[in-house]
Amino acid sequence: MSNYLIKQDNAWSVKVSIPADVQHIFGKRAFKKALKTTDKTIAIARSGPLIAEFKAAIEEARGNPTQHLDEFPAKTRAHILKAKKDPDTDPEAILCMEEIVLDRLLAAHRVPHPELLPENAEPEVAKAYKVATGRLTPFDEALENYIESRKVEPKTADKDRHAIKKFAARVHAVEDVNRQAVKAATSIPRRSSKARRRCAACC
Repeated sequence: MSNYLIKQDNAWSVKVSIPADVQHIFGKRAFKKALKTTDKTIAIARSGPLIAEFKAAIEEARGNPTQHLDEFPAKTRAHILKAKKDPDTDPEAILCMEEIVLDRLLAAHRVPHPELLPENAEPEVAKAYKVATGRLTPFDEALENYIESRKVEPKTADKDRHAIKKFAARVHAVEDVNRQAVKAATSIPRRSSKARRRCAACC
């Protein structure tokens, strides 16, 4: 693990080189984060989660270089939430992990800074970042646990699963649920007068 540590101005940083075949995805040649300590023992402890996150991002990019932003946050979220719940995780390491998430999302749009994102991409990237870092909860995150807890017939379970996924596609996050979203999802579409006349003629 200490092989990834570098010392600059008497302080330690962690650096993991990015293989040439996926450098274009991240827009750089290496992941590098300051560990904000002059103590090597502390640096090693702080670097552990970061190295794991860097390597996971590289493997993810290799496995699916065109991965959609909807998929990346969900896969990263569990790792970050686990680190946040662990009392032994250094807060600085968590901040660095969140920066890695932002870097990955920006790299998908081939920009180095949020300010350079296309205007139409900003909401998607912002939401993806919040999901990945635990600031938003995916609406269907506990879907399978909910279905299992109901103990219903498979046919009913499939019907419920389909309905919930359809609603989740509309609201994405639990925090997005409001009266308007529920009303829009449950309202019955009204047919136009022309459609009603056509239906009456057929009958």
